[in-house]
Amino acid sequence: MALALPDSDDATRTLLAGRLRAGLLLCLLGIAIFSLNDPLAHADQVQRLLLIDALEFAVVLGGLWIARYATKSVHVIVIAFTVVSFLCITTALSGIIVGDTATAPVLLLVLTLGTATLLPWGLWPQLALQVVATLAILWNVHALGGLASAATMPIAVVVGAVVALYAASDAARFHRERRRAEQAEAEVRARKHQAELARAARLSTLGGMAAGLAHEINQPLAAIVSYARGCARRLRSGDTSPAALLDVIESIGAQGLRAAAVLRRIRDFVRHREMSRERVDLGTLVRDALHFAEVEARELGIALRVELSRSPLEVEVDPVQIEQVVLNLVRNGFEASATRSHTEDDHGERREVLIRTSRTPAGVQIAVSDTGPGMSPEVAARLFEPFFTTKRDGLGLGLSISRSIVEAHDGRLWATTDSLRGTTFHVELPQPLGARGVAA
Repeated sequence: MALALPDSDDATRTLLAGRLRAGLLLCLLGIAIFSLNDPLAHADQVQRLLLIDALEFAVVLGGLWIARYATKSVHVIVIAFTVVSFLCITTALSGIIVGDTATAPVLLLVLTLGTATLLPWGLWPQLALQVVATLAILWNVHALGGLASAATMPIAVVVGAVVALYAASDAARFHRERRRAEQAEAEVRARKHQAELARAARLSTLGGMAAGLAHEINQPLAAIVSYARGCARRLRSGDTSPAALLDVIESIGAQGLRAAAVLRRIRDFVRHREMSRERVDLGTLVRDALHFAEVEARELGIALRVELSRSPLEVEVDPVQIEQVVLNLVRNGFEASATRSHTEDDHGERREVLIRTSRTPAGVQIAVSDTGPGMSPEVAARLFEPFFTTKRDGLGLGLSISRSIVEAHDGRLWATTDSLRGTTFHVELPQPLGARGVAA
């Protein structure tokens, strides 16, 4: 089951839009304060200043409204650059109207520095904004008598531009690092969640096979009891020698090891652990997985046929997780093949599940085929969707988790159907680097 992480551009757009709204609201507050101050400080130019304030107010409100519909980060950047550039020009114009060569440049430096600090939009948009602000400052100073009346202005402009650019670059770097850390944390959470789901699926699988597993464990235990009782009878009768009992005692030990092996496989299959990859032979891995399914196949009257590649097929995987995938596909094959009403169908084929391993150009492949009725195109299209199932009591997680496990191993899982044969599930895994015939 593929677990989606937040899109990085969408997260950047959300951050930029939020910061832009905060900055524009501050601009609205500043415009309102100047609008209240202009009639007192510049009564002779109040009409022209209020007209400029109204234009600024309208542009800022327009920027706030348009920003709501921005779908990409670049859209938010364009809106921010346009609105702030307009404010730079109108601020310089206000300074020209009132004959002020000090306040307007200071306001422009504060505006661009605030933008660089607030908006993590990168170096180039801020550099372009610095050009606009610098031109606005030079326009203001030139219109009111040239640089002679403001000899320190070029130094202030350069210092302000450098500080603003540094702030923009540092803010952008900080937010990139924070976004990268958040994505890494989200990936860790997603992997942990996937591991929990996979373990729950393994427990569910074993729950469905509980009767078969109990039977498999009961066989060696019954044999141990039988051998032990036989030894007791012989010892009571007194007609046996210690050498004659040796084979029986060794058989008891062998059956005990057999029961322990069953329990060990179950423990390894359900234990909670981090994903750990090992280089293993695919045939050995498939045979280990099928130990869980043999009893169930006999009880259902389904032939379990295995055709393993004659040459070793090495893979670098988490063995327990791939065993889970194989077992899930085999049990799905059991359920599909069990829908046959007779031991042999109309084509003379037995109810069976066939497991094959082979080498492919992309790596190695496991194919699990059943003799069920196949799938309709509608079912095939939704087969790997989480919680989609055609079983009456199914959860719909087995195949989606299996695909997620295979994809986490850089592999593929897909299904093909044949109306005469049933369904075949294909698991393709890459060969490990450094394997025979593969360049490291």
